[in-house]
Formats: sequence, C-alpha cells, structure tokens
Amino acid sequence: MDEFIAKFRVDWRVACFSADIYEATMTRSREDRDEDILAAPFHRGHSRPQMWAHYADNHAGACLIFRRDRLEQAMYRKASNINGRVYSRRIIYRPGSLRQRLFGSNPLIVAMSDLEHGTRHAIERHTDRHIEELLFTKHPDWQNEHEYRWIISGNKDHNLFVDCSDSLIGLLLGPRFPVDAEKHVRHYGLENEISIARMDWINGVPQPSPTMPKLLAAS
Repeated sequence: MDEFIAKFRVDWRVACFSADIYEATMTRSREDRDEDILAAPFHRGHSRPQMWAHYADNHAGACLIFRRDRLEQAMYRKASNINGRVYSRRIIYRPGSLRQRLFGSNPLIVAMSDLEHGTRHAIERHTDRHIEELLFTKHPDWQNEHEYRWIISGNKDHNLFVDCSDSLIGLLLGPRFPVDAEKHVRHYGLENEISIARMDWINGVPQPSPTMPKLLAAS
C-alpha cells in the first residue's frame, strides 16, 4: 500500500481554480426572468474576500483570470506530450464522501486483482472506478469556492509545467499588492495583451478598477 500511495503522489498533478457560476452572469435573459443580475459581481471568483485572505497572501497577492476553453486545451496538450490523461470537472461538496462500504467497491480499498497487473495499472483502474469520490469531492465548508479542478496523470517524477500564456486574459491585483512588485506586472502587461485591474471593496461591494500597465510603478 505504501508503494501505491507513493506512486499516486508522483503520477498525479492537480490544478485548482475558482470558476464563475450561473449567478455570476449578467445577461438580458436573466433579467427578463426577473432574476437579480445586479448581485452578479458578488458571485465572481475574484470578488470573495475570504478567497483573497486564504490564497492571495491576505490580499497582498494577485488573481489570474483565464479562459477555461483555452486552458483546457493547454492541459490536454501537456498530457499528450507525456502520454498522460486529463480529468476535469467541478468539485462536488458533500460530507462523508469517503465513507466505508460493506458491499461493492470501496474507494478506500484497492482490489488485489488490480494489483496483479502492476501498481500503475491498479492506480488507473481504482481511480477510474472512484474518481468522483477520490479527486472531485470536498467538504461543504469549502463550497463557496466553486472550485473547478484539472488533474493530469503521467509517469514523471518531477514538476509538470503547463504553458497557459495564451489562456491568461486578466490579472487582478490585491489591495495590498506590493508596489515594488508592480514593475514586473507592468512589463508583462506591456508585452502581452491582457487586462489589468486593482481589486478593492467599498462598503462590502466588490470594486475591480481597470488600470493600464503603463500606470503601474515603472521601477
């Protein structure tokens, strides 16, 4: 079992993102259905202060904004290069997803018949059988993150880098983003066609303010 766990950790890479949900869209059709589209900004992934506190160095970091279709293509290109596989979907939030079962296949127990064909084969068979429970389920305490996850499986024991340059469309700086780091954002923004904005909240209302790269600190 130790070999199985070690192999699993080496072979799999996980990339986690916050995905916009239906409530975050501002469309005429929603308004025609008498839905509150003015509340849409509160549902954007970058509009939740708790996310900035947890994952952006307490509002001193930045939020990268991607086009999901292009990012998906980049994931598949990388997986193809290493003869790997891609799994992706929204996270399901529910308690007790890895509970023991008395009958049928169990996500916490690897079948001996799978191990007869090697560890890698056993990992793939077991994961395919229980992928939702093992890799795409989290406790409801995290449901406000609206996480979308990509997983790439391969057979390499080093870091896996995915070229996402053509899928990055925006960069949002936190309200405590360090001034001395702005020069790097300035250079990147001038060389690439991406939108840049500063994030803040006024009376609890998210207020991303667009800015031009040349207005950021030059040195």
